Amino acid sequence: GGEAMSAGDDVAGGEAVSAGDEAMSAGDDVAGGEAMSAGEDNSMDEEVSLAYLEGSWSACLDEGLRSQQILYTFFSDGMWTYRERRYAEGSCLGMHSMTLIEEGTFILGDVTATGRWADFTLTLRTVTPSSASAAQLLNSLCSQSFSSELATDLTDQGCARLDLPPRSDCPIRYHRIARGETDLLMSQSQGEENCQVSGRPEETLLRLLRD
Repeated sequence: GGEAMSAGDDVAGGEAVSAGDEAMSAGDDVAGGEAMSAGEDNSMDEEVSLAYLEGSWSACLDEGLRSQQILYTFFSDGMWTYRERRYAEGSCLGMHSMTLIEEGTFILGDVTATGRWADFTLTLRTVTPSSASAAQLLNSLCSQSFSSELATDLTDQGCARLDLPPRSDCPIRYHRIARGETDLLMSQSQGEENCQVSGRPEETLLRLLRD
């Protein structure tokens, strides 16, 4: 159960509890041999369409002593949801200590040699600790109040220690996505790196498999 791991192990220093944004910053950890750019795996043979995106896509980002499981779901009406679960063990095993949920709308844009532009607008963000110890740590890192197994809204205020900017500072994430053989390749971001059009990542390092 949750007592098998401490929130501190899972969110050490506050940096390990990340937003959907930081979750995608683990490219250095997962890129070795697995991450590919659009050009390297012929993913632009067919451009990413709404029909291809529709459904859920997941990945486990293993950081050795800890890991995070991410799940993107795209809907035909242009809505998206993101779920991130944090683990104090590798390979996304054991009981997760917290869950981040984000949702909003997305627009598919220009097709380039390295993937198609995708703009993600944020409408809601919550964090739910899975244990009292995880809630206690989150309370020490953020200005909001957290309780075990209860969702706390971080949409408007954000939490700097979790690398979650307020929505007013980053209402849209500018991403790049590409279609693989059977997977979805997506750009990664951290903090406010891609909150401006000029910050749109050039590479698609995150590899998501259809869930």
